[in-house]
Amino acid sequence: MKYKSSSIKSKWKKTQWLMEEAYFRKYIPATLPFSKKNLKSMLSDYANVYFKPTGGSGGNNIIRIRKTDQGYQKQLNTKKTTYENTDQLFRELNRHAGSRPYLLQKGIRLAKSNGKPFDTRVMVQKTTQGNWVSTVLFTKIGNPSKVATNYNQGGTIGTFNRTMARAGFDALSSSRWNRN
Repeated sequence: MKYKSSSIKSKWKKTQWLMEEAYFRKYIPATLPFSKKNLKSMLSDYANVYFKPTGGSGGNNIIRIRKTDQGYQKQLNTKKTTYENTDQLFRELNRHAGSRPYLLQKGIRLAKSNGKPFDTRVMVQKTTQGNWVSTVLFTKIGNPSKVATNYNQGGTIGTFNRTMARAGFDALSSSRWNRN
């Protein structure tokens, strides 16, 4: 995969870039630009969908949408609102977005550490010799009542080994990530 630029800010452009490489496609959740047609499509295919700004927002303005028996539940931070149909939901999401571009992304189930959802992050940097190396491996541990693991949503940074151990992964299964 050819490296393009570290200044790609748009999540949509990053997603499209990663999808160019067959190896990465299987790891990328279904993602589409926000539109009424795409909202209906995503909600017909997936029980959980995230509505998020295309630009980095530090976890702000991320909304989780869940199918329920009553329709669709929208959660922003800890506030939950239910809409009977996708037309009502679309109007509210469109109002929330204003003129800012948003994405719709399939929700993925996160592992939990001490009952809190977490995800893993890897920092990759280019050396002065032009080689790419993984320099940091860590976790972002979320607040279980919020929609994302980000700091602005009450998340914290965790060490990889401790988080994995608390999640019930033994040292043998997580040791392949440790090169030291």
